Amino acid sequence: MKKKGFSILFIAMGDSVHTARWLSQLHGTEFDIHLFSSTPCGYRIHPAIKNITMHGYFVPFPAHRDKNITYYKSIPSFLGSKTEFLNRTLKFLYKRIHNLSNQDFTAERLLKTIISLKPEIIHILEMQHGGYLFDKIANAIPKSISYKLVYSQWGNDLFFFRNFDEDIPKIRSFISRCKYIFPKSKRDIELANDFGFTGIYMPILPGNGGICLSSIPYN
Repeated sequence: MKKKGFSILFIAMGDSVHTARWLSQLHGTEFDIHLFSSTPCGYRIHPAIKNITMHGYFVPFPAHRDKNITYYKSIPSFLGSKTEFLNRTLKFLYKRIHNLSNQDFTAERLLKTIISLKPEIIHILEMQHGGYLFDKIANAIPKSISYKLVYSQWGNDLFFFRNFDEDIPKIRSFISRCKYIFPKSKRDIELANDFGFTGIYMPILPGNGGICLSSIPYN
């Protein structure tokens, strides 16, 4: 596909306001912003998301027509409110034809997105859906596609899920692929080190982006 400039592919929950706020920080920049939704529960896009290219959807959502959202390789639809039903139906048929599980379906669509887009940066918001999903297809990405993998922690991605035996190898594998990490705290830096991270730490970003103390009224 023809790119508008330096491209960043976000892998994040498409129905999350946190994703919308992250993306909004890049509005008005020279970057070509793309989003592949890691949301496992279906086809929904948070109403605050705008000015991006969406991937992984069969047909566009007319309700987002005024949000300046481009749907890559989607089928034109005039069904209005029936769009989500059509997306789910096409997904069901596609999975049946190709004998795919839900996770395999999403992973396949992500791999095709990366091969087609060839992004310079892949930025993952949240590990257990986005990170694990990327790790599933990472080895299948052609070596000719050069990208930097960035991971932004969400909440207790590391601190909580390190307690589950089935998650430990997944975390270790994903962390080893990251070039940059936006940690939540010094604690998380130590945890990432324990999981084998050897890349570059970006400045610590609190979960809500920080608080302007001067704007808080005191009694």
